[in-house]
Amino acid sequence: MSEISTGDALRILHAAEQVALRDPDGNELPLTVTGERPDGLDGFAPRFAVSVGMMLTTRVVAPDGEPWALRFVIDEATIASPDTASVRLRLERCQLDPFRRLAPRLHTGGAAWLIAVNCQQVVDGDRVDGTIQDISVSGVGFTSSRVLRIGDRLQFHGRFFSDEVEGEVRVASVRPSAIADRSVYGCQFIHLDDESRGRVERLLRGERAPSADLSLIRNLLEEQRESPRKRRFFR
Repeated sequence: MSEISTGDALRILHAAEQVALRDPDGNELPLTVTGERPDGLDGFAPRFAVSVGMMLTTRVVAPDGEPWALRFVIDEATIASPDTASVRLRLERCQLDPFRRLAPRLHTGGAAWLIAVNCQQVVDGDRVDGTIQDISVSGVGFTSSRVLRIGDRLQFHGRFFSDEVEGEVRVASVRPSAIADRSVYGCQFIHLDDESRGRVERLLRGERAPSADLSLIRNLLEEQRESPRKRRFFR
């Protein structure tokens, strides 16, 4: 497991430009990053959602895929426009995210297509195509050429062999892919029904969906060969 420095973490957030922070109650607060300092970030946030002394958290993903939790404190907040405030954030803590996905993962391929529910740069209802990297009962990772942001919500559809899994997800991490012009998105399942959860658990056990019972089709074919009337019907 690798570690990231505070400088690396701040550079990742600065490069992202748009960062989803969370307040102590878990409410999402978007930050437009305009600058990076050795001890924090500068940017713009919703005017009526921030105040001096407020603690905000987010996370970044290290090159090995491990998520790190960052905690900021707002040292300065001044009015920038009727709707936005200019904020100065000081990084107080950077540590391995204690809420990272601990459920066993299956590293596998598969097709994924998602429908945007509430995204910053994708129109609601638009389709996002991707390739699955891994899946667990708590989340899924996939690559896509579409631009998603931390906090985006989408309806997930994935196909593994003859199994399909559906659920609502929230983007929890973003990191570059080994393939140019694609990103790896780590998503948390917001909702996964019992049927889809059972399919994921079966995949983790190395089991595939039971094969279709072909005996009925075989019997119909035999009857077709034996009966002229049924032969005409099947034509």
